[in-house]
This record gives sequence, C-alpha cells and structure tokens, in this order.
Amino acid sequence: MTRLIRASRGWVDGFRKRNEFSVRRKTTTAQKHPVDMSEKIVSFILYVSHVKTKYGILPKDIISMDETNVWFDCVCGTTVDTVGTKTINIKTTGHEKAHCSVILAARGDGTNLAPYIVFKGNIRKVRSMSETPGAFVSSSKNGWFNNQLTEDWLLKALGGQTLESRRLLVWDNYRCHIFEEVKQYVKLLNVGMAVVPGGCTMYIQAPDVDWNKGFKDKMTEYYDEWIANDENKEYIRSGNVKAVSIEILTDWVRKAWESISFETIQNSVASCALTVALDGSEDFKIHCHECRIVMEHGKCWQNPGTHIWKRKESSSKSAKRTRNNWKLTRL
Repeated sequence: MTRLIRASRGWVDGFRKRNEFSVRRKTTTAQKHPVDMSEKIVSFILYVSHVKTKYGILPKDIISMDETNVWFDCVCGTTVDTVGTKTINIKTTGHEKAHCSVILAARGDGTNLAPYIVFKGNIRKVRSMSETPGAFVSSSKNGWFNNQLTEDWLLKALGGQTLESRRLLVWDNYRCHIFEEVKQYVKLLNVGMAVVPGGCTMYIQAPDVDWNKGFKDKMTEYYDEWIANDENKEYIRSGNVKAVSIEILTDWVRKAWESISFETIQNSVASCALTVALDGSEDFKIHCHECRIVMEHGKCWQNPGTHIWKRKESSSKSAKRTRNNWKLTRL
C-alpha cells in the first residue's frame, strides 16, 4: 500500500537538490488571436451593454456557460524527475484519451448552476444516474454535446420559466449554440443570446478567464489522490488499474465545481464586462481593459461619447496593430 508522507517546503527543495530532481512540464501550443480581435471584443461589449440597457437585465439574470472536457486520466502537467531526463513518464490507468464533456454555468450574481455531464455510451448506467443529486448526467454516441443535449441543458438549467424577467445567456460560437433550432428554443425560454466571438474567449468568456483552471486543478487533485491510494479501484487480470468509474468521476465534477467560490464567479463575470456598471465607473474590472485589447473609435457603455477607444501614439511609423497599441480615453 502506498504510504503518504508530509514534509516542509525546505526539506522538499533540499531533497530535489541532493538528488538532482526538478519539476518538469510538458509543452503546449498557444492559441492564435484573430486579426480583428480588438473590433470583435468591443463589438461584443457594446452588444451586451445594449441588451442590458434595453431589457433592464440584472446580474442574477445573466448566465455564462462553457463546455469543457474532463479526462478519465486527469494527469497533472508536472512531475518530479532527475535533472536532464528527456523522457518524462507519469503513472496513469492508460485511458488518457477517454473523456466526458461538462457544462459549467453560473449567474452573474455568483450563483453556480448544477454541472451537466455527458459520457460516451454507457446508456444503461447513465440512465440509472439520472437522479444524481447536484448534477445532470446524460450520454451521447461520442461523448460530445449535440443539439438535443444542448436543448435538454437549457430546459433543466434555465427551468423553462418563460414568465420570468428577460435573461441573457452568454456562450461561445460552438456549432450547437448557433444552430437555428437551438436559437428558436432559446427564444421560447425568453432568453437572449450573446455569442462570444471566436478566438476571444480567453479574454471575455468567464469560464476561460477563471473558472476552468480552478475546476481542472481540483479534478487533477482528486485524481492524484485516487491514483496514489488503493481505495475505490478495480483491476483487470493483468493487474493494471481500470479507469475511474463514471460514478466517482461524476462526484469529482460536482465537488470540484462546488469548490469554486462565490466571489470567484462574481469577479470573473464582471471581468468579462457582463455585470459592470453602465456608467463606466467599473471599467477597471474588465479583463480585456487591463490587457488594453480594445478597438479604435469604438464608443462604449450607456452614454455615447463619454468613452472612446483610441490608439496609442507610437514613435515608430511602422508600429503594428498589437494589443499594447490601444488605450481607453475618457472624453
């Protein structure tokens, strides 16, 4: 049985130095920004501001959501190994490609909605889990969301209460979100749509800005604890560990999502310009404002002419249009 030990940070640093160990990380590829990213971001912010003003939408009526993959082997990206080692191995169950899809959604006032989990196949087992408290569980042929499952999530998450005040749903341009049948169904629920432009989700989609990282870090923590111990495991004849069961994975998803604090959700939604004041007094909270990703001559917020995005002057005539070439100027 694996024995867990506790040690101070100083002891661990000394141990790594004596044995020539270092923390290693796998390489990743970065997402490229669209050429007209600045225009797209400000156009999105203007649209959200317009809808909020027109319908008097409150923070509690703004729902931000995103689908994310959860792997059956939630392997951490770092491990400890000998300095200079070129091939880094991490213990897994061998199911790195097996996954499920999860919808994480929350309201602008910080209230999180129950996660919606889609597994691949396992129809009978998934049906037996349909009444799982704190989560919605379903299945599809490939483990991805489709139009039918998207409509099912809309019904279960938003409740289908068309007599409520106007609501605003903020999501990306995934094909299931912009399909005509889905759009019509959203309309029936008295919900407006704000589609985050492609390539801009890392700046103005709350889950990508904050939630997803904290959620997946927690999932990795649960997986590391599970793989290091002998509890709740099943083995095949050769002695290898079976993949984590969907019951355990569902419980991890539920607990990981509940671990995201009320303040984190509230602040992340505000940082994407969804719940900031319309008079511009809370512009400093906007994530893309901090990065100075804005557009030239774009009027913003409630009063036309009070805010304008202008290009920063540069001494170089050949200065390229980058995210640092813009600033917010108040008139």
